[in-house]
Amino acid sequence: MKMKGSYWKAGLALLLAFLLGLTPLCAAASGRVISLTAGVFFLLAQDMVELPVSDEETPMRTAELSADLLRLCSANSFGEKGEEEVRQLAQKALDNMTSVEREMFLNNFEGLIVPFCDGLFAGDEECLNLLEVAGVEEEISWANEAAGSSGDQDRWEILKEAVLSLE
Repeated sequence: MKMKGSYWKAGLALLLAFLLGLTPLCAAASGRVISLTAGVFFLLAQDMVELPVSDEETPMRTAELSADLLRLCSANSFGEKGEEEVRQLAQKALDNMTSVEREMFLNNFEGLIVPFCDGLFAGDEECLNLLEVAGVEEEISWANEAAGSSGDQDRWEILKEAVLSLE
């Protein structure tokens, strides 16, 4: 049976949401980190599309989504992906979005997520305080002042450049 484009996308989003909903439970039980895949990035990008604009919830949601994104950049989940592979992964994820969703995602990514993540790696106190208020555990390496010496920042830069190159 042939599905129309919008039904196919909705079905895919529902399936990915279901799988992602189970994945954190399985990952937590086994101590694994969720892998950076186009499907996982698509779901996170969909959350970024829905970021509230200029209200009191925006900084908190930005902190939470930035933390989720940086978890995907951790050594175990990012793996040995090169710049081109990450760009293709991001492109594949964004291809499943409507043009309006894609524009909103890119605007929120560039305007909110990038400054927040860059601020974390620069040791910005406001960003670090927001993480604490959002309940993000302090032992996460990129939330420490010494995070600049880890590979997390390098992997974040690869992901950031890959996504921004798709504009």
